[in-house]
Amino acid sequence: MRQEVYNMKLKSLCGLLLLSNATYALNLEVKGFLKTDIYHSDQGVGSYGDDYSHVAPTRALRTDQGTTAKQRRDGSEATSFQIAQSRFSFHITHGKAKGVFEFDFIDSDTGFNKQTALQAAGIRTRMAYLDYAINDRFSIFMGQKWGTASGIKGVGSWNYVGNAFQTGNTGFFNQELGFSYKLNNLTFTLALTGKGRNFNGGVNENELGSMPGLALDINYKSKSFMIGLASHAGELEFEKNEDFTGTGENQNAYLAKVYGNVSFWKAKWNLEYYVGQSLNNLNALGVGAATKIDDSGNITKAVRESGVWTSLMVNWNKISKSTFGYGQAAVADSFVSNLGATSISENTLMFANYSRSLTDQLQWYIQWENYTTKYGSDEKEFDANVYISGFRLNI
Repeated sequence: MRQEVYNMKLKSLCGLLLLSNATYALNLEVKGFLKTDIYHSDQGVGSYGDDYSHVAPTRALRTDQGTTAKQRRDGSEATSFQIAQSRFSFHITHGKAKGVFEFDFIDSDTGFNKQTALQAAGIRTRMAYLDYAINDRFSIFMGQKWGTASGIKGVGSWNYVGNAFQTGNTGFFNQELGFSYKLNNLTFTLALTGKGRNFNGGVNENELGSMPGLALDINYKSKSFMIGLASHAGELEFEKNEDFTGTGENQNAYLAKVYGNVSFWKAKWNLEYYVGQSLNNLNALGVGAATKIDDSGNITKAVRESGVWTSLMVNWNKISKSTFGYGQAAVADSFVSNLGATSISENTLMFANYSRSLTDQLQWYIQWENYTTKYGSDEKEFDANVYISGFRLNI
């Protein structure tokens, strides 16, 4: 009842906009949450990059590279306070049409390395898409959204943006045009997608060529289990211009995965396995480098990889729950000898958490993460523990 009253008040603040001569009302809702965290790590950790960052940890840093000062910093424990993983969204509906805008507070332009006050307060666009339901079975969509080949989107971690990416989880946001068709418990989705560039892995640079990428997902859901198959592929055209004189050829980037979950007792068990090549060109957040460039500037073979993640989510009672998770991703053995010192060859994550609802809208949580990361052709190993605790207040 309290939730219903809250939603009614929120809708009244947003307003119900009526369009003249329209059959349906244009309805605007605000959703999201405020998430405040304390992060502590006993060694250097990176958030998708080589800089020490608690914004969204995905790896243990290699601490024997660079200057002496950098080595001291990367090998030190650290504590930080965070608000960046908070998010808000606007949901607009008009008849069978729906639009979504979603934002958070991570400054991704600098590589997820700004976590102090004000520096990390920049707004980042997560989703912006339209969806139109032609009927109960068939819908079309266009815009920036969770990629069709994302599979299971959340692993159950309170590190929402880290989300076991680069340790077995793959598939992130993509700009897509596609359709979804439902037949009883079976859902089929097909989409044309953006793709990356065959030069330094520039996923936000020009996507050369006339052909977009292609993504596919087929899943079957029942009350107690779900199983699915997904893929994403695209041909990355070789950079050809007067400013780049290296030699090379087009490369194929692809992601293929199988995923599923099963519910029993008070728990849900999730499992996902993938294989892929040049995943970072597809914005899939894999562990391997994108199209590889040798010392002479020549494009060589794209890097292949594989990975798996699993988690067990347990609802102890109406107000308490836990998740236990594991993930691992590794570059194919035949490519390890070509890796640079700061390129990941293998990355493993273990995590466990506990949360408790303090009110209908407020939760407290605590989480432990352990990263074991191997780097370069020597596969030198580094280990780091991360401890997270905080509150989440739902809008």
